[in-house]
Amino acid sequence: LQNCRNDGAEDEEQKAEDDSVELFDMIEIEDSRVYEISARAGQPSPYLLLQECLKQNAAFGDTEIKLHSSRVKHQRHQFDMEVGKHRVSVICTNKREGKQKTSQAMLKKLHPNLNTWGSLLRLYGHETQQKQQEARKSRHSIIKLQGNVSKDSPAVEPNTAILEKLKAEMLKLAKRRQNEGEPVPKRPKLSYTHEPVFEPEASTASASYAESHPDAASSSRIDL
Repeated sequence: LQNCRNDGAEDEEQKAEDDSVELFDMIEIEDSRVYEISARAGQPSPYLLLQECLKQNAAFGDTEIKLHSSRVKHQRHQFDMEVGKHRVSVICTNKREGKQKTSQAMLKKLHPNLNTWGSLLRLYGHETQQKQQEARKSRHSIIKLQGNVSKDSPAVEPNTAILEKLKAEMLKLAKRRQNEGEPVPKRPKLSYTHEPVFEPEASTASASYAESHPDAASSSRIDL
């Protein structure tokens, strides 16, 4: 009964988070209202979202943010931002506005195929960061279970604690995808005839599947 209540609370919390993000599906990435609406909705500012984006892609290039400003007219300034090989410029009235708007322009430049702020929040927002933290905790707990294996046990003996943990995590993932309306993917058999598959046929089939089913990390990777 307690588990049911916990699941219900988690579902309600998930729905509230989804509703708050859906609001931004109607707002373009470079919309001037993004900063203000984000503050009211409790979502990260454009600059913080850019920092999280670069943090997740730190292994793929130069992620240092370089921001410069110059006065062009009375109470008007040009703000230039550079990240890796990318550069954007905006005209604003003050430093805070310039910092946020150049961040929006840079995020758009790094994600040319995305159009709305909601799509960026799903990649780098609070909910995604929380899921990543939970994933790290799950991996850590599995590693701890591996460390608890008795040295006297045979190598071929299954570790039931690890198996139960993996089963629980897979069920949790399947439930989350079901709640989000996503089909649970299943890897097709490499050989539909059930006959043994040898090299190079196995490599070719595996490469073809990997190309048509990119993982989340590679599909969101940016060009730095």
